[in-house]
Amino acid sequence: MSEYVHKSHNVTVLIYHLVFPAKY
Repeated sequence: MSEYVHKSHNVTVLIYHLVFPAKY
């Protein structure tokens, strides 16, 4: 289960960086 959560988190972070690339 932890692996699934970790993968979901990675996807969320990737999308976040794509939406807000200037923040980081």
